[in-house]
Amino acid sequence: MKQTLRNFFFFFLLGAIGANAQPIITSSMVPQVGDQFNIQYILSSSVGAPGSGGANVTWDYSKAQDSSAGGILTFFPPSTLPGYSNFPNAQSATIDLSDTTITYYTGNSSSYGFVGQFQVSDSSLTSFTPQFTKLAFPFTYPQTYVDTFTYFSPVISTNTVYGFDSLVADGYGTLITPSGTFNNVLRVRQVVTLIVVFSGINIPIATETYYDYYYSGVHYPIFEFSSNNGAGWIANYYKTNPLPLRISGFIATLQNEKPYLQWQATNTTNTKGFNVQRSLDGQTFTNVGWVAAKNTEPAYHFADSYTLTGKVYYRLQQEDKDGEVYYSNVASLNAGVENVFAAYPNPTKTNVHFSVPVGSSCQIAVYSYAGKLVYENKNYTASESIPTDAWGKGTYIATIKTNNGIKVTSFIKQ
Repeated sequence: MKQTLRNFFFFFLLGAIGANAQPIITSSMVPQVGDQFNIQYILSSSVGAPGSGGANVTWDYSKAQDSSAGGILTFFPPSTLPGYSNFPNAQSATIDLSDTTITYYTGNSSSYGFVGQFQVSDSSLTSFTPQFTKLAFPFTYPQTYVDTFTYFSPVISTNTVYGFDSLVADGYGTLITPSGTFNNVLRVRQVVTLIVVFSGINIPIATETYYDYYYSGVHYPIFEFSSNNGAGWIANYYKTNPLPLRISGFIATLQNEKPYLQWQATNTTNTKGFNVQRSLDGQTFTNVGWVAAKNTEPAYHFADSYTLTGKVYYRLQQEDKDGEVYYSNVASLNAGVENVFAAYPNPTKTNVHFSVPVGSSCQIAVYSYAGKLVYENKNYTASESIPTDAWGKGTYIATIKTNNGIKVTSFIKQ
């Protein structure tokens, strides 16, 4: 359940701080296509549990300490992304490049939520019918909203699963975070329970609890607590100042039949560099390369000379100048299996090619990291080169549709 809900809680802060008043959440406070959010997770031990609710409350989390986890979330137009045909009413989508999961969102004047996820690697999907509601409009203290939905997952596809969703605006007041002090904040407590029906008996299988803090003129929470089945609290917030460390988009592809690793890292003033680590079992990792940190641009890559004969795993070990180390997600490649769709050269300056099957035509779509479509070709072939001179510098997302399905990759324009 935690994985299913993970992409809900990355949002965007706007507007000025005002005097205390009872806030109201409206339909204008939802992410739009093109929105980008910097999200920072924090050490749970530094904030503890959510405080109590009520009127004119002050929630002080100013001593929250950042963890190494954080990243960027971008909202894309959904219609050309893998899995969209399963969610034709979706209005926006997000892409998790670490495991190629696409999450689809929808909303109207009375509610907002998401309808499901599509896993590109194995074409599996998770769906919520009619939707899993995250917000109802208008919403203010001390309103309550109750919703139900049907949940489908390939993990538990043989039984009917129902979701029970309860939203309560349990308090409003002032929120203090490492990013600053915000008045007119509304806190919403959400409890989501999944029930599986087995032989006519309702059996609870998962419960998630969230405390989301909303600010007037905001695209969703500026701070959040979450708990999975009562197993302690996890917290994150939208960070207005630069992250001390951010590694995102770490993926493994093949270039010239050799493993080629790509990632981004910004705000690396205190970062010494990155150990590139390889593993054949996904458990024991060995250093195979070193990439020094740089402050001039966020794009990094590493070409491994390893000859792929089976499945291989990679991860990054980031080293700070003060000796602290952090790890990225794990990416993998598999010999004899069609691996991640790749762009090359990567980074690129003037032209980009895509690794597509020779002799076949494919549908290619390229988006800027802000979600703008910059290139589309419904009959792309392996021999074609795409000029990128007119494109701005930065990260781009590409989708490809072949007879074997749809895949996603990213590349850097220098």
